[in-house]
Amino acid sequence: MALGKTNITTADVKNEIGSTSNAVAELVGDDNLNPCSFYAPGILDVDINCDVTLTPPTTNFKLGDFRLYNHSAIPPSISPLFTGVSWGPPMSDFNFIVPIFPQWMNIKEFADVKASEFTPNWTVKFYPTDTDRTDERNVIKTVTQEIDFNTVPAEYQVANHTRTSTLMADTGPVLISITGFPTAVLDTGAGGTVIYIEVFISDASGNRRINFGVRENGYSNVQFTYNKMPYVLGYNSAYPASHTGYTAVFARVYSTPGAACIESTVNQDVGTSYSFNLVAYAVGGVDGPCLIKLPVCSAKLTVDGIDTILKVAGNPVFELPKTGLTFTGTLTGGTFNYNDYCRVTFTSGTTIDGTDTTNCT
Repeated sequence: MALGKTNITTADVKNEIGSTSNAVAELVGDDNLNPCSFYAPGILDVDINCDVTLTPPTTNFKLGDFRLYNHSAIPPSISPLFTGVSWGPPMSDFNFIVPIFPQWMNIKEFADVKASEFTPNWTVKFYPTDTDRTDERNVIKTVTQEIDFNTVPAEYQVANHTRTSTLMADTGPVLISITGFPTAVLDTGAGGTVIYIEVFISDASGNRRINFGVRENGYSNVQFTYNKMPYVLGYNSAYPASHTGYTAVFARVYSTPGAACIESTVNQDVGTSYSFNLVAYAVGGVDGPCLIKLPVCSAKLTVDGIDTILKVAGNPVFELPKTGLTFTGTLTGGTFNYNDYCRVTFTSGTTIDGTDTTNCT
């Protein structure tokens, strides 16, 4: 958890980072310091590999630079939830989305240090093999999108800190739309095709500038399955608010109760009907992802830009995350198309019981 905003002592810092020293001059250069914390002493930079580095100050040691220091902060990450993206005929390419979770790494501080060099962007690259990804060759597709920054919330603003950032990346999830993904690289056999993904912070031209801490943090894989049915993806754009300790909560769509921690998409019959189960999935926590109980659940399904308010099948029993809720019904308009993604979003009627969770690690 983060240190407080006021009345910090050297003992607090020592205990938080596991140091053996009580001297500020030594604490600010401790090897255990987490460079992914938004606030911390020292200068953020990158090494020759673009991995994140933290250079401690050599003078003017300030205990106040530990205000709101978060020793448990995790770096930005690409969604690890891919269990398959379904695609099918007839098409030569199709569209889907890649969720990125910026977390609280001080991306703006890097940009300020190198303001004359680049404007921060997310870059997503797709490779046919793990070796190709490591060697950065045979790129299937590259997508670059400028990073959105918001003013740091008032409760997280710290005056007279060495770090001068007043903006932070939108903690997301950021949804990167991948359009025109070539199906020529995908196998139509029953086993599908694994594609290897890397995400990093780049300039506007997609040149690597900052890795997600270290390069491997930006890795994820996705299995593409040749299928004659499209799919639904769940995410959360506004409701409900993330509970303490987590950076994002979004809808998890799955077809079989008990599989909610490992399955992120669900196949649907082509046509105007829908049927699937739903839970709330939280990410960004210290203890890893988890499922959260929903005392009340309200959601909508968006297909081809048309919203359908979801109806719970039968008599709802709000015992999430134990079994999930089943939703069935008929679309307000549109049909499921192979090259469109359909999304489920929690709406303002959804509430969270953050004390009732099921760990997914």
